[in-house]
Amino acid sequence: MSAPPRNAQVEDVRGRGSRRFFLLAMLFQLLVLCGLVLREERAITGGRTIFLEVNRANVNLARPDRFFRPNLTLRNHSLGNLVHDPQDLSLAPSSFRNNMWLRLEPDLPCWRPVELRRSAPQEDIGELWLRVRVTMGISRVSGQGAGRGSWGDGEIVAIDPALRLFYRPSSLPGRRLDDEEFPEDGPPLSVRISVSADGRGTVQDLLVGELSWDEWISGQQR
Repeated sequence: MSAPPRNAQVEDVRGRGSRRFFLLAMLFQLLVLCGLVLREERAITGGRTIFLEVNRANVNLARPDRFFRPNLTLRNHSLGNLVHDPQDLSLAPSSFRNNMWLRLEPDLPCWRPVELRRSAPQEDIGELWLRVRVTMGISRVSGQGAGRGSWGDGEIVAIDPALRLFYRPSSLPGRRLDDEEFPEDGPPLSVRISVSADGRGTVQDLLVGELSWDEWISGQQR
């Protein structure tokens, strides 16, 4: 029996080499993906838990088919209530939206913002810093008078935390979060958020008073 032609042997070796390379590349991509998932899971489970207040008007800013995006009262805040460096908030066009850090302190029933700055402290002294995007120009009150170039303490800014939106509220027949009405004299609304070491938050639950959303709608159905 004659041996296969040399060209056929070469092609067979090349084919096996290509398949081996493809499988190794797929394995590498799978390992990278698993590493990213484990890192995200570690960041979420190992984060610090905070509670932020939610506006009663338009509680959910997301579309009905998307993950829950809470309408936080934090989104409209006065600079006069925050420690900040005026140099961090200039009037340059590129500064109207600033990626910054917000320090929060525990309070009842929710945590309160106390300081805004461009970068979080390097040393870990137990403070909690949340990554945020600050949008200027909602309500301008100049510290130098009308038409001057500085932001006064009366300035209202929009503060949007960097949130991982992993939470999706449950629904019962005839009960969807977007259809709910929360009266002003009703229980306070808040979200439980886990903040990882990189300053990003993960929405874990919507609370109505001291009840989770699942407990609230289940109790209302009885």
